[in-house]
Amino acid sequence: MTFKRKITILSIISIGAVVLCSILTIILSYILSYRYQLTSYEEVLISFATNRWIHSAETMINLFMGVTLFPAFLGIFFFLREEIGGKIKPLLFFPLIATIIGALLVVGLYSLKFYLIFSVATNYMAATNKEPILNYFLSLTRISDILSVIVYILVYTLGAGMTSILTIKTNAVKPNISWLGILTGVLALGKIGYFLENTAGYVLSFAASLGAIMYFIWLIYYFTLLINYRKEMQLFKEEPME
Repeated sequence: MTFKRKITILSIISIGAVVLCSILTIILSYILSYRYQLTSYEEVLISFATNRWIHSAETMINLFMGVTLFPAFLGIFFFLREEIGGKIKPLLFFPLIATIIGALLVVGLYSLKFYLIFSVATNYMAATNKEPILNYFLSLTRISDILSVIVYILVYTLGAGMTSILTIKTNAVKPNISWLGILTGVLALGKIGYFLENTAGYVLSFAASLGAIMYFIWLIYYFTLLINYRKEMQLFKEEPME
């Protein structure tokens, strides 16, 4: 099996894993939001300590999704490198690098959440003076929020958005898929609305959520594209030489 075929198969499996993880995350987030209606950071810490396993499950799924993001995008990168020529081809390294950094940050973010669940929340419940631990939790949460915005920009805006800008005038993919990727990148910028405590912030955050959903639709398209690409490689391999 050639390196190209191995990467394609790995990417297909990884894209499937990313999409599946996103669906499971949505389900678990729904359960956490409606079963445990948390209105303060104190309640969040208490929930982390008393319901740690469901929080851990959601965190582990997101962590695994972060791990599979890189190989998922790698197959897309190699596929487009073959389909696109000229001056555009080297530019594909930029969205690849952005996605790699974004994936590493996702792993870091959810590793931090494990620390919050199993260490900070536990110490908070056991402490007599809870305020220092709460302040520590708030400082880590702010860092996590900032990194989350950076992840959105790297993975969705630069990863999907820039890739789609590079492919929109080529025959590598359908134009509507390129436009979907561009729209994903634009909407993902709405993540900065998380820091705005007003209606505009809510609207921007909602737009970012739509962008995240569109990203997974964008990935599903490449999932089917890579499956067909692999079939073509298999047919080419089996075709007798004249």
